[in-house]
Amino acid sequence: MRTPTVLLTRMRILLRHVNATLLAEFFQQTRPPMSQAGAMLAYGRIGSFCNRILPAYWPGGNKPQLVSVTPHSAPAPRPAWWSNEDNSLADQFSLYVKSLSEVDVTRLQRRLIQILDGTPLSGNLKDKRWKGFLLAVVGQYESAVAAWRETYDGLLSAWDKISDGEQGSARQANALRYQMMAFHEMTVIEALADEQFLPRYGFPIGLLRLRVLSVVESTNPNSRPTVREEDQYRLERPGLLAMREYVPGASFFVGHKVVTSHGLLKHWTGADLNTAIGFRGHLAKCANGHDFYSFDADLGPCPFCGEQELDARPRPLLFPRFGFSSAAWDPPSFRGSPSGPVGKTELMTVACRPSSDVVTEHSNFGGLTGVTARYEEEGELLVVNSGVHGNGFALCLNCGYAESESRGSHEHLPELVRSFQTHAPLDSMLEFANCRAKNGANELRQQLLTARQTTDIVIIDVPQLRDGNLDIATTIAHSLRLAGARLLGLDSRELGSFVTATNSGSTCGIVIFDSVPGGAGHVTELLAFSKKWVEMVEEVLFVNELHHSNCVSACLNCLLGFETQFDHDMGLLARARTWNFWQHLRKGNLSHEPITPANAATQIPTIVATLTEKTRSHEERIARARTKRQKK
Repeated sequence: MRTPTVLLTRMRILLRHVNATLLAEFFQQTRPPMSQAGAMLAYGRIGSFCNRILPAYWPGGNKPQLVSVTPHSAPAPRPAWWSNEDNSLADQFSLYVKSLSEVDVTRLQRRLIQILDGTPLSGNLKDKRWKGFLLAVVGQYESAVAAWRETYDGLLSAWDKISDGEQGSARQANALRYQMMAFHEMTVIEALADEQFLPRYGFPIGLLRLRVLSVVESTNPNSRPTVREEDQYRLERPGLLAMREYVPGASFFVGHKVVTSHGLLKHWTGADLNTAIGFRGHLAKCANGHDFYSFDADLGPCPFCGEQELDARPRPLLFPRFGFSSAAWDPPSFRGSPSGPVGKTELMTVACRPSSDVVTEHSNFGGLTGVTARYEEEGELLVVNSGVHGNGFALCLNCGYAESESRGSHEHLPELVRSFQTHAPLDSMLEFANCRAKNGANELRQQLLTARQTTDIVIIDVPQLRDGNLDIATTIAHSLRLAGARLLGLDSRELGSFVTATNSGSTCGIVIFDSVPGGAGHVTELLAFSKKWVEMVEEVLFVNELHHSNCVSACLNCLLGFETQFDHDMGLLARARTWNFWQHLRKGNLSHEPITPANAATQIPTIVATLTEKTRSHEERIARARTKRQKK
């Protein structure tokens, strides 16, 4: 039985609730009387909140002109803190919070004290500390809004620089407009929650759904069948999981039927609307092996090591905004077998940059000489799916259909696969209807489907681990995750782990993170008990004498489980070798020379070959089983 944990001591969680209360009070004073909105749209959209203009669509001819933004009108009666010089609600909120600090005792102050009673923050709301507390809230809020404004204004500036006379100007400008639309239409709750200013409160932030389409026969013999969305299925996953389970080509059992994903949703309602299908960016890897991305075309130097040279050309990223969809011409069926997850998924982080002022460094982590832990409270995780063949996905912008690219080239785009060229629209009942012939060719190529998540992250740098020691690094990562869950009395799925390049690029960094979006403070608590955490790794690896003498790679008694199955299949779990390495590391008598891995020459090629192996179809499995029976 898991030990119940009350998180009243975790300051930033308390602050998010205070921030939510202040924002609610602000809108209570500025919202028009009798106005109504859904929960997610209670505070509107961030583009309007910040008073940013969205350029018009450019169909051709002269480029549309940017029009001036209409300032938000003052509510009636006009509050004393309202400023006519600041034309956005975003700026007015800062003024509102500052005005509260000028009042000795307010109804809101008493309410907040009641909410935070018994927590470490309760004392900060009294006496002279009240003003300093509110100014700190304003500082955090303005940093959160500035992050959104910087990204949006950079895209708007790029749009503004496009001239009329150049060939392809309209297409380039409209591509930037769709990117701006995706940012402009984010809700205020979503944008501020992403920056850790607001709590998520169970809102569907960062969730991607799978729409399931089916064909319904009419009871009237003179009427045609219709396409509808199956309301009996409610398929939603956090973005990090959806990138593995819901991407186009994946199929799985739902209600005893096989459902196959065939594309991306163009709108959260499932309607075929002219909206941005997702955020677009570019992913790069520097010469030292660090992954980083940007929404701007200009990536700049590596934020980890400052390296200007890239390992390869940047690859296009697409962050699906609404989710995925099945096709009406391939409805749920009792026949066939699911393929399971599709494509190559890679987990990476852009957290713990050396220049960041929010990174805390712990030398000699857990008493391990030379081992450094770098912790970031609001670190960012990315999960990237590059398709079955590692060449990304082709995406039809007319209907949302998507398919893994079978061929790839960095110099020129290869020809599309035949099945994509002749695909039917997702909402068509006719499998042989040709979407491209009807609506024209309008697609994105070689897109890496991506999701991101902000959470608590620690990267542990063990200098003795080199790139050739991926199996030991992976085993240590899982051991730390399991030991941390055991130490805090958590489900092991509440912590995540993977291996990445360190800031120097020469060693393997071990990443441990909170699985909960926004972070629950588990990693912070583990760092406070780092020595006990390190000791518990031995318990995970050793178990008992009988186990220690028999288990070489992993078993159900130590490391093997649902979260480690993939790494085990890839040959990346090495319990016995990791035990020996860990013992030397704890004693401090391990040199900084690379350890010779047991299968260094074949380790990576074997992994790549396994990843690219084609999943057998249902018919192929039956034929294979028959062949085996005949041999017997």
